Amino acid sequence: MKTHLAVAAACLALQVVAPAALAKEPQGASAKSHAADSRPQAQIEQLLNKYEQALNSSDVNAAVQLYTDDGVFMAPENPTAIGTKVLREAYAGVFQAIALKLKFQIAETKLLS
Repeated sequence: MKTHLAVAAACLALQVVAPAALAKEPQGASAKSHAADSRPQAQIEQLLNKYEQALNSSDVNAAVQLYTDDGVFMAPENPTAIGTKVLREAYAGVFQAIALKLKFQIAETKLLS
């Protein structure tokens, strides 16, 4: 059970950054476009750092506030949690079951536009 929850938390973190990380950048992009990309990339890194801190400190409120009101958390072998109230309950269950000590490392981000 602990392994499944840790994997679920890691998968959720990937869902947060996966769209940007999997995006393809057109070849031959100019240095100007790379400079413009630095702000969104910094925002992605900041969001992931906040999520890492929330998980490692078992902070339900900090984790949930990173979601939209209709956010979705899909932990293996558990019902899908949709919406703020259910997300709060799901994270409370995760943090009650296990203590996480994770370190996220962003290898690369590529933005679509």
